[in-house]
Amino acid sequence: MTGIFNPKRTVAVSGDSLKSPKYYDAIIGSPISSLVDSKEIPNSEEYRFINGDPLSGSKVEYSGF
Repeated sequence: MTGIFNPKRTVAVSGDSLKSPKYYDAIIGSPISSLVDSKEIPNSEEYRFINGDPLSGSKVEYSGF
């Protein structure tokens, strides 16, 4: 521990519909839309975005955090 606040979190963007699942280093509060390439998900209304794990996580919107 350094005593310095680290606002970055590692975020996994994955799923069957993605061509290239990736891990990102994101700053807390980054919108999901900034992590998911709109070319890979052209119609974001058809997909689920989950904050947390698939069993106990909560659904968030494409423009959510």
